[in-house]
Amino acid sequence: MLPGPGRCLDGSPGVYYLRPPLISVDNPTATFVVYHEGGGWCASDANCYDRSLSDLGSSKNYPDLPPNTLPNTVGYEGASLFSSPQFANATIAYAKYCDGGSWAGYNNTPTFFNNTRIYYLGRPLLDALFADLMQRVGAADSVLYSGCSAGGLTAYMHVDYLASLLSPKTVLLGLADAMFALHVPSFPGPGHATYLEGMFEHDFFAMNATASVNQACLAHYGAAHGNECFYGGQVAPFVQTPILVVQSKFDTWQEVSIVGINCTAKVSPTGEITLCPPGMEVQEAFWKAYGDTMVDAIHALPRRHGVHLTNCPVHCQTGAGWGDPSTGTLATLGQAVARWWPEALLHGREPGWAAPRFLALDSDECVKASASC
Repeated sequence: MLPGPGRCLDGSPGVYYLRPPLISVDNPTATFVVYHEGGGWCASDANCYDRSLSDLGSSKNYPDLPPNTLPNTVGYEGASLFSSPQFANATIAYAKYCDGGSWAGYNNTPTFFNNTRIYYLGRPLLDALFADLMQRVGAADSVLYSGCSAGGLTAYMHVDYLASLLSPKTVLLGLADAMFALHVPSFPGPGHATYLEGMFEHDFFAMNATASVNQACLAHYGAAHGNECFYGGQVAPFVQTPILVVQSKFDTWQEVSIVGINCTAKVSPTGEITLCPPGMEVQEAFWKAYGDTMVDAIHALPRRHGVHLTNCPVHCQTGAGWGDPSTGTLATLGQAVARWWPEALLHGREPGWAAPRFLALDSDECVKASASC
């Protein structure tokens, strides 16, 4: 349990779990992984109230130990990352998600809905998490700050803030799984609002997230448009800490929430991708165009940021997709991390360093990974 003013939506305290290294090491906190759980966002006060009645808005029913408490797993997500050779020596901090706004809200006045107090205090919750972790991470040699989906957005938004707290001797890197999302019009064309727009406008303004989003991003877009900094693809160019962008060009969650369609994507045994069924060719073309826009945004990123961009329709990959050879790139995600992590540790803070990137560019190919990268 995390002390302090930070709270879940229902007012209960925040929670994170610790897993010691899988192998025997002299200093179990020399390498640390901080991983934020995903789970979407609040779209309105009513939606936040509904979330407050579930594990995505309340810690009241959290178990003493997380689900999947096998020796190589922690929580629901990120299990393959935690058990990979690169992080078998790491202590894992798995942060449960209960504030509905990617740990960004700082509204000191509770919101009343259905005669119930709803709290938008994700940023104080993050401060409590970091304060507690600093007692363990303060002397670490390296820290990976990561997460999936809403947790991936958390990594984009807050990794530079964590960097400001750590000792200069500690090498901090980020890994954002999914949510390299772009603020673009959704199908059927210009002017059609995306599903995420309402969410992120609510989370930025109603939750008072001005002081919590990436401040360089906020300075660029201005306070009146600070909700732009809730989109991973919009904030990533401003992130100074080297990150690994883990993303599908055809993200199955962004398909609905941004692209605005609902197809059942299929992949043939030979790796050919069919995004939409017959009769939805216009929607499929729109989705492919969004994927092309994502590729352009990836290319425009500062070269300190590494990338593993797959063609295969998927959302988060640090769990089940780690060793999947059907990525459309020359490396599985596990192989990409095995190269990126040690290179970034050595060179990530050097001016002009170019992080390795593994990009799938052919929109109709899903099987391409080789035995090595």
